[in-house]
Amino acid sequence: MQMKVFLIIAGLVLGGLFPVLAEQQKPAALKTTQVKPREIKIDRNYDGVIDRVEVYNSNGSIIRVEADSNADGKIDEWVYYEANKPVRAEKDTNKDGKPDTWLNY
Repeated sequence: MQMKVFLIIAGLVLGGLFPVLAEQQKPAALKTTQVKPREIKIDRNYDGVIDRVEVYNSNGSIIRVEADSNADGKIDEWVYYEANKPVRAEKDTNKDGKPDTWLNY
């Protein structure tokens, strides 16, 4: 009889303790922070050469995109943004590394 009472009391005590112990053993929630990229480099065709670069300001807004449009490994397109909207684009069509075509939006 005493053993049954002891087991019942032990069960109640331990039943109340285990949830408390389990709470203490859980890892603390990780603090999440928002990360804003400054620059993203992309290899779109998986050849090991970066062929698109996106540049962002400190607010996380895009300000420029540079791209290799003909897969020759050289940047030949530039698009400039204001308020996340394109305002001007330049393109190198003769492969000299300098823009020779311009577009204003």
